[in-house]
Amino acid sequence: MRNMLLLCFGMLFFSLILSVPAAHAQIWSPNHSPIQIGIGYQYSHYNVLGHTFNNHGENISFSYHILDPLTGSSSRITAAIEGDLAPGFAGQTSGTPSLHASSLFLGGGPHLTLESGSRFEPWVHVLVGLDHLRFTQTATLGSANAFAFMGGGGVDIKVGGPVSLRVQADYLGTRFTSWIQSNYTFGTGLVFNF
Repeated sequence: MRNMLLLCFGMLFFSLILSVPAAHAQIWSPNHSPIQIGIGYQYSHYNVLGHTFNNHGENISFSYHILDPLTGSSSRITAAIEGDLAPGFAGQTSGTPSLHASSLFLGGGPHLTLESGSRFEPWVHVLVGLDHLRFTQTATLGSANAFAFMGGGGVDIKVGGPVSLRVQADYLGTRFTSWIQSNYTFGTGLVFNF
């Protein structure tokens, strides 16, 4: 079953590549603005170190478009390198004792966008980095750092000129103990293209 699924995905991938006209290839010279800066609100839900809490914070992202791997006459996929900074604050843990909690995710990785003549540009990204948690100082918890990864996507809605409205959702995996904790984030904000 698994081999059949891989074969189907492989055939789909190669059929997409073969259907792209070579005359429209623009590798290394994307038509998209090369730099994107996103600033917005982010809601994060954590379930780590025996505590559950929610954080409200900011999401600041920087993307540099480097490549158009698949280019066609009506749409294209662009590749970018993305860096993301997401500080969270105003968290309160569940359980006893109730602790104030704050978080910080810092990561980087690939960002793929499907561009067309539409106002809507869907995208996906996978970021690898560090997550830092800080709790009210207690005998057992204080601050902790861990490997983290974020994977998800969203859509940029063109508002006008170089400005777009961004809506996104991400899975946030952290490894504060010997297993991976599953967390999630939702966000919205503005993206500026330069």
